[in-house]
Amino acid sequence: MNAFGLVKDRIRRLVGLLVGGTGLLLLGLPLSAVGVVEGAACSGAEPYSVTYGNPLLCSIEAVGDSDTFKFTGAAGTTTHIQVTHRSGGYPSFTVYRPDGTVAGSAYSVYQAPALDLSVDQTGTWSILVAVTYNNAVMEYTLSLERVVPPSANATAMKSGDLLADEINPIGDIDLFYFNVCGVSTWNVQITRTGLGSPQFCLYRPDGTLVSCPYNAAAASATYTIEQPGIHAILVGEWGSNSTLPYNATLSCVAGDCRDICSTAAPNCFESGTGAAYMKACVNTDGTLSEFQSPSGYQQLSVLADNKEGYALCSGTGTVHGYDAGVDGAGFRVPTVNQPGGPGTLPLTIVRKTIDGKFELTQAFGVDTAEKDLTVTMTVKNLTTAAIANVKLARYYNGDIDNTDLDDVYDRTLDSVWGTQGPTGHALQLYAKAIGTAHATRIEYATRWDPQGGATAAKCDVTGIEPAVPDDYVGRIGYTLGTIAGGASKSVSFVYRRQ
Repeated sequence: MNAFGLVKDRIRRLVGLLVGGTGLLLLGLPLSAVGVVEGAACSGAEPYSVTYGNPLLCSIEAVGDSDTFKFTGAAGTTTHIQVTHRSGGYPSFTVYRPDGTVAGSAYSVYQAPALDLSVDQTGTWSILVAVTYNNAVMEYTLSLERVVPPSANATAMKSGDLLADEINPIGDIDLFYFNVCGVSTWNVQITRTGLGSPQFCLYRPDGTLVSCPYNAAAASATYTIEQPGIHAILVGEWGSNSTLPYNATLSCVAGDCRDICSTAAPNCFESGTGAAYMKACVNTDGTLSEFQSPSGYQQLSVLADNKEGYALCSGTGTVHGYDAGVDGAGFRVPTVNQPGGPGTLPLTIVRKTIDGKFELTQAFGVDTAEKDLTVTMTVKNLTTAAIANVKLARYYNGDIDNTDLDDVYDRTLDSVWGTQGPTGHALQLYAKAIGTAHATRIEYATRWDPQGGATAAKCDVTGIEPAVPDDYVGRIGYTLGTIAGGASKSVSFVYRRQ
């Protein structure tokens, strides 16, 4: 029980029971979604299916009756469950693991019992909802949200953001998240813009709760944060009896205020001398920070605006994650597998998307004779449902022979490259998996933004056909198509000095 729950327990004489796990009873805390009424009515046969961020509006229509629900849980995650009274009796619920054991329970004699569930088994979980004391009928809202890692319905924030949203219907919940790179001080504020009283709860990347401040008009708190990674903000209406239009603001006021954490380049592969020299450096996120060949001739931009990296999308343009070296969002902290230590092969870098839908594995290979570096990228669908129109793009900002504005760029169906006229040196990026649908594009570096810019459109780019030397970015995009639940598809990209 958090401090807010204790206060409300004394004021409203709420009662709660937690069983097992790291269960958290947030008494009287309903939390929501967007600025329109959300949620669907319970329909069909039990057990009803409930998903993250999509509340269900249900009812107990006979004294002594109960409702059962199911949801898919993955071990190692943290899920918030809340049942909010709308009329009649007051709710209680019990959560069961896939093996049938009880994971936790909560009840209330006033409004909204809730539980933070440390999910310790992967599979189908069950929720049994009833009326406390089984002495009445009841209308209620069931809300489910995964706070660690944040579900696909969560909204990203960064310092300086002001976002408008609404708790609607009663018992709905909203989830936001932000990234912390180092020790820093942050202010979070939720301010009502209509009826209702705001409350929010802040969660660390490991799923532990920081605090749950509330206020009649504006809930606000300042935190010194030491744990790096994705922090979640769960927003709700404090009284559990009203909708709540509000503004959410986030401000970093001291310390390391970056939302994109820089990555070092510990993995440099170096061989040869003079004209046969090659040095390629791979960052811990899988982007390249250097490609030097021959000796003294740098072919990739090493400036602060380097735009070398990748993007993963699906559907009609949903960006699940991208990383451009100095800019990025949507991916979790990478896991680097390198048995021989820095500067050795094999090297594999694994990243999962924050929305929990994909895992991206990058495996690197170097051919010093051919002066090339190959990146094999494998996209795995982590969900149980097929995901359509999956696209994977890779791009690089080649500054051939250490300079940028005098590069000549060209492309074919399978490759894109930049050339330096006086020396004839070139760096090429080409699609090795030519059997998979792909396209090549060139864009001005000043217009390039993988998240969407003047002419860039996430994983798809219209591009230009350069007529004069300038500073450009080259891109290859694969269309992987539909990836079935649990399945994977792999493609390869090759960087080669010509």
